[in-house]
Amino acid sequence: MTKNNYLKISLLDDSNEKGNIYLTGNFNGWKPADERYQMINALDNYYFIDIPLSLIPDETLDYKYTRGDWHSVELNSSGKHTPNRKWAKGMPEPKDTVNQWLKDEDLNHTKYYPIIHDLSSKFKVPDPIKTRRISILLPWDYYSSTERYPIVYLQDGQNLFQDKSPYGNWHIDRKVARLSAQKDKRVIILAVDHTHENRLAEYTPPHVPDRAEAYGKEYIDFLKNDIIPYVDQNYRTIGNPQNTIIGGSSMGGLISLYAHLAFPAVFGKGLIFSPSLWLLPNLFDWLQSNSADTIKTKTYIYCGGRESNEMVGQVVALYHGLRALNKENEITLKINSQGEHHESYWGEEFFQSMEFIL
Repeated sequence: MTKNNYLKISLLDDSNEKGNIYLTGNFNGWKPADERYQMINALDNYYFIDIPLSLIPDETLDYKYTRGDWHSVELNSSGKHTPNRKWAKGMPEPKDTVNQWLKDEDLNHTKYYPIIHDLSSKFKVPDPIKTRRISILLPWDYYSSTERYPIVYLQDGQNLFQDKSPYGNWHIDRKVARLSAQKDKRVIILAVDHTHENRLAEYTPPHVPDRAEAYGKEYIDFLKNDIIPYVDQNYRTIGNPQNTIIGGSSMGGLISLYAHLAFPAVFGKGLIFSPSLWLLPNLFDWLQSNSADTIKTKTYIYCGGRESNEMVGQVVALYHGLRALNKENEITLKINSQGEHHESYWGEEFFQSMEFIL
């Protein structure tokens, strides 16, 4: 073994936990308990591992530490999910510290986990939208009750409730379980996967300069003309705009903003997390071009202070633009000073936003 062929990664575990520690990342398909990458416990709470450089895609490593599954992944010093760690060629060898590990309070509420059905086969998806998974998450006691529920339509379904999500996870199934257990609130979630290679185009709304491929209107038309009527007919949604919420993050946040503005009589509430407003050189003109007649709406805008200075400025401008456009609406703007552009922050914010949006 020569140093030139391997990357040495060192870890100081400052928690009081005992047990094996694993490295996972883009080099092993994000397997959280891969025995090939169990770290060596060299001394007390010091661990290390040597990774062949040939395994690191494009000489850029994305990685995390776990204790064997995603229910025991590392947390940062604030007790939040740690965004993916990164190393690239030319950087010093990583010498990391973990202060604590996930003991997710959501895992205490397994009784309240939602019932999940795949609805993909129920829809003939038009071009250019393409086929994708469409999932519905029902309250845990849905089939033993007669209640009707608010519904949230969320984008980027791959990153909402699968442990092996490559870019992180909202853990939306756990969040709605905690919502039931701690707040006695029930909600239906409709999660729509993106189509990978067409994600940017299908989440690009109308009137975006220099975007030849923009299927956002067709995508939202598919939601409101096909999916929503089916769901309202076959499931006990409340079915009015005040209880029909659309939301997403990044590009998913941008297309949700468009749907909320253009069709407030359908999507009366919006969860707009870290929207990709960088696509809009003149934000207020875009808001005016895509807004329906004034109608009372409710909008929750969020971003993280560590995403970028541009992101913070853009969401503040969005807040003021919406206030100027429609004085009948209710808007909350939340900026988490420690937040980063990552699913773990958006998932936790989803739980926090429910106090306002429901």
